[in-house]
Amino acid sequence: MPSLRCLFSGLVLLLATWAGQSLAQDLPKSEIAEEKDVEYGTLSLVVENDYFAGTDQEYTNGFRVAYLRPKGSVSDLTALLGRTLLGVDDRRKLYGGVAFGQNLYTPSDITQSAPQAGDHPYAGWLYGEVAAIADDDTHVETVTANIGIVGPLALGEFVQNTFHQLIDSDIAQGWDNQLSNEPGLIISYDKTWRPFKEQTRPWGFDLLPSAGLSLGNVLTQGMAGLTLRLGPDLENDLGPPRIRPSLAGGGFIDGKARRLNWYFFGGVQSRLVLRNIFLDGNSFRNSARVNKRNLVHDFQIGAAVRWEGLRLSWTMVRRTEEFAGQADPHTFAAITLTARY
Repeated sequence: MPSLRCLFSGLVLLLATWAGQSLAQDLPKSEIAEEKDVEYGTLSLVVENDYFAGTDQEYTNGFRVAYLRPKGSVSDLTALLGRTLLGVDDRRKLYGGVAFGQNLYTPSDITQSAPQAGDHPYAGWLYGEVAAIADDDTHVETVTANIGIVGPLALGEFVQNTFHQLIDSDIAQGWDNQLSNEPGLIISYDKTWRPFKEQTRPWGFDLLPSAGLSLGNVLTQGMAGLTLRLGPDLENDLGPPRIRPSLAGGGFIDGKARRLNWYFFGGVQSRLVLRNIFLDGNSFRNSARVNKRNLVHDFQIGAAVRWEGLRLSWTMVRRTEEFAGQADPHTFAAITLTARY
């Protein structure tokens, strides 16, 4: 049953964290990583899909592959972005990153070939990303530029229906009604603060408030959120990375924490959405569209487990209605694998 898939995914990761806690208690002190000044780069894979919640509609799938260079080992372009946009002259405080990804959107009934007025339009978004990240003890600032394409060239129909054939699921019949080809741009600024961390007890916790702004023909919005993490040895990261729009996360892994580590997390983000091309339709031509809601909220819970340079996380997200006529809030899961090198 679809609901069992959601429950099973959560139980697997919760059991992994329980096992990790037991193993960590058995590790001798010599097995705990000592603090080092070495900085590491990371590779991250994020997959978000509503299959784990038993649906196949609206924001139905997203993936993102990201490469983050070691802290301080940045290109001249990243250094320029850090200096001009973030006001950071010290390269040792900067990360530079690149990524590519794809998001897919469909209406609630993918078996119909005719346009479905009042339901989420078919759309694909294929993009590349460059990022400059300034990491200070008290806060992290990020500037990103996403450049890509909306429409058939984003290969949404090919990816969704090829995957559905592999898993013997319904073929989406309405991709002929998707948004037309349109180049897309999103420039984003995010800031996350580290105002509080309690780590004097075996179980510590921290609070990570965040705020940001995105501008572009694909997405224009302002957002604010809060993340709470709970675990035995909290790393100095921001939680696992996600696919925009989402609560801020971090692709880096703290090299100073113990070899085996884990934490639970939960959070909420509110967004004031002025433009969302996947709901508003194409910018300069007629296309499918719906009446979007300007205020959207995300609620999420999850867990992350790390063994040395490998971190696996699972996140369940509940997103409030994004457009008039949407039957229910949308639920999907995110699975993230991050490897340090």
